[in-house]
Amino acid sequence: VDRETLSELPEKDMGLKEMAQLWEKQVIRKMLVHNSWNVTRTAKVLRISRQQLYAKIKRHKLGPEI
Repeated sequence: VDRETLSELPEKDMGLKEMAQLWEKQVIRKMLVHNSWNVTRTAKVLRISRQQLYAKIKRHKLGPEI
């Protein structure tokens, strides 16, 4: 775990499952932005299917920020 990720951890008590979900959301958002919201390219980088990535985008309620 890098220092940036550790600095983003919430200060309130949170279980491992909630922390893992938060981390997953942050990683997916950063990778989507890095890849200009190209879902195919982002899925390849993350080594998951596009369908899996779309499901995670929906679950985490992610969208391009304007």
